[in-house]
Amino acid sequence: YNPTKLSLDSYLLTHSKEYVAAAVCSWLEFALEYVLIPQLKSYEFVSKIGLVVVIFGETLRKVAMCTAGSNFSHLIAYRKVKDHELVTSGVYALTRHPSYVGWFYWSIGSQLLLVN
Repeated sequence: YNPTKLSLDSYLLTHSKEYVAAAVCSWLEFALEYVLIPQLKSYEFVSKIGLVVVIFGETLRKVAMCTAGSNFSHLIAYRKVKDHELVTSGVYALTRHPSYVGWFYWSIGSQLLLVN
């Protein structure tokens, strides 16, 4: 959301070897089950629940970014930036790290969506 602090790392494509390994494993799991045991992927209601959870998580994450505005960054800050303000309104009044909570729900929802 904050284009002044946006980089390729913001998209988690280069997050870590472990993240890439987990993502690839989930895609392989889906593909292998789809080909070898397609009946496992026939639980459409689970996939629909997953879609709802993904949309909820992504919405929460985007609302958190918009609420924080210029105070939001995709990177962890180790030192306080001079013009940074602690955001305590909106979704930040409900949870301290709504963007992480949204990412958590998005991650869980993606696996339900794939019926993994």
